[in-house]
Amino acid sequence: MKVQNWLKATVGAAAITAMMMAGACTSDGGAGKSTHEYYTTGKWQYGRQKGVSAPAPAPVKQAAKPADKPADKPARPAPQRSTRGCNPDVGANETVVSQAFPTGEMSSSALVVYTIMPKEVRLNQPYEYRLQVCNLTSGELQNVVVTHENGNNMEMVNSSPAASRGADGSPQWVLGNLGANESEIITVTAKATRTGLSSNCVAATFNNLLCAETTVVEPALALRKTATPQALLCDPIQLTYVVTNSGTGACDNVVVRDTLADGLTVNGSRNVSFNAGALAAGESKEFKVAAKASRTGNFSSPASATSGCGADANASAVSTVVTQPKLTIAAECIDRVFLGRNITFTWNVTNIGDAACENTTISAPVPAGSTFVSATGGGTLNGNTVVWNAGSISASGGERSVSMTVAPTGIGTIRAAATADCVCAEQVADTCETKVEGIPAILLEVVDSPDPIRVGDSVTYTITVTNQGSAMGRNIAIVCNIPAQQTFVSAGGATNGSVSGQRVTFAKLPTLAPKASATFTVVVRANAAGNVRFGTSMTSEVFETPIEETEATYMYE
Repeated sequence: MKVQNWLKATVGAAAITAMMMAGACTSDGGAGKSTHEYYTTGKWQYGRQKGVSAPAPAPVKQAAKPADKPADKPARPAPQRSTRGCNPDVGANETVVSQAFPTGEMSSSALVVYTIMPKEVRLNQPYEYRLQVCNLTSGELQNVVVTHENGNNMEMVNSSPAASRGADGSPQWVLGNLGANESEIITVTAKATRTGLSSNCVAATFNNLLCAETTVVEPALALRKTATPQALLCDPIQLTYVVTNSGTGACDNVVVRDTLADGLTVNGSRNVSFNAGALAAGESKEFKVAAKASRTGNFSSPASATSGCGADANASAVSTVVTQPKLTIAAECIDRVFLGRNITFTWNVTNIGDAACENTTISAPVPAGSTFVSATGGGTLNGNTVVWNAGSISASGGERSVSMTVAPTGIGTIRAAATADCVCAEQVADTCETKVEGIPAILLEVVDSPDPIRVGDSVTYTITVTNQGSAMGRNIAIVCNIPAQQTFVSAGGATNGSVSGQRVTFAKLPTLAPKASATFTVVVRANAAGNVRFGTSMTSEVFETPIEETEATYMYE
């Protein structure tokens, strides 16, 4: 606040408008005589006012006896203001009277008017006198007006500055504001129309206002919300709120709030709130939080800011699109294979999600019962596991296919399993199994001894069955056909043999392990000379069509 009142130390902050008026009448009154007259209006009280300092009044010079002939008065400069103080400049042929306003005392007044008059003037001849108006205080006096109230035997001709007419028609000089210790001189030209005394009376007023100022402000809030535009389901979503006081005054109790979209939370809650406290004009505060999405989709919500200063703000909704890669895996392999053949397992990995699958890894342990042979697609053997670094698989149908080849070490079931995963995707797995079977490759051999043979002697046929395959031979049956020139003697070996006419049938051999052999014998006697063929046939569970073998024997007389 700016206080513009010379009495501010005494009357306090109340709004004061005071009109101070007083009259000062002068006459030539004789040598050494002067008169003072004053009055006040409004609520002013006589006496000293606290906090007001003013210079001591200048001594009033008493009028001397009139000279036989008044001296001619030199021309004066145009009226002007001065800050040199309130002491009037009084010539030798001049007299002065003064009046202090409003109390009549210099020590307790704010304004003084000096009237400087010639000691004598000539009849009907223009003469000049001066009114010197001075501010006695160290503050500004406002709306200073000097009014010519009345006069005796004095006719005003003109003045500088020029006078205006008051409401009652009286001449007045509106001086406006007078600064601290500032004075202004009014020069008046008048004339007397008869001999004797000539006098004038003036009144002075000022109207100081008690003015107080306060700054009118208008706080205004602005709120801006930003969010991560795109994120994977496993990534945090950064939300940023910037609240700004863009107005011209401080704003207190500022609170920022946001209700997040369904499926988006901060520390398990959809409600976000920040207490920004007080914001000075032009001040901004920023708040950041990390939100978590529970599903894929588009998440959007506006935010708001409230305050205790009557200013609110809203932030437009911003969107975050949350995506996720999603893998599927399918294994492929043959159903069965014979021992000794390699098995290739293939896994087809597909990304059916709406985000690319980055840093994709596929891994498959070498299955039990097999040894690693090779891998496609850049797979490498790490320990006992084949690992493929499949890189990035594009969204919505991108694929990778990898294969591993192993060699079975025995008969049985080979089961291979693989897993696939990538950033932000759930791990998937699939298995495939192949049955490994052996081949019962049975060798049939027949040898006669001795050869050749004399008629009447016996010859032994040795029948050897060898399982050269990788599977168990089952239900092996041996049947021998004796030539007509020979006669059955005996049969034996791995199973019992029986004869029926010229045919020898051995009981079925239930099993014959891989790499194992079984022996059967048939003894016959030579009845006539000739070159004969001893025939043997073999069947099994695997070989339904007989495997046949003949042995040639030469018989002589």
